[in-house]
Amino acid sequence: MANPLMELNVATGHYRTVLRDGNPVEDDSPAYELLSLFYEAAGWAMEETPREGSLLDEFPESSANTPSQFKDAVERRCQPLLDNGTLVSAECTSVREVAERAGSAIFFNLLYKQPGQRERTAQLGIGT
Repeated sequence: MANPLMELNVATGHYRTVLRDGNPVEDDSPAYELLSLFYEAAGWAMEETPREGSLLDEFPESSANTPSQFKDAVERRCQPLLDNGTLVSAECTSVREVAERAGSAIFFNLLYKQPGQRERTAQLGIGT
């Protein structure tokens, strides 16, 4: 099986696997790998695609430098997928911070290209 198709559950703010008749729906995009690199805690040392850890853990609070540091962190996390040929390019764009009484969030776009396909944009975010 390829990667499972993931969708945002707007009620909880978390991503979930899309099921059809109780089985995961396949996805040919790198969404599963990207979500893993951005949202999961660091894995074990022998992992095929090592993870640095969650962006939320790295950016629990914002500062004046957050957008540029966040962009660098996102692109650094994409590097294993560039190195193994899953992606041809990956660029973090449109970093936007939102602070409210209930918490803060950082929203961003990831412009990426897979081999032999057109560029795509994924809209993502982290928040508390």
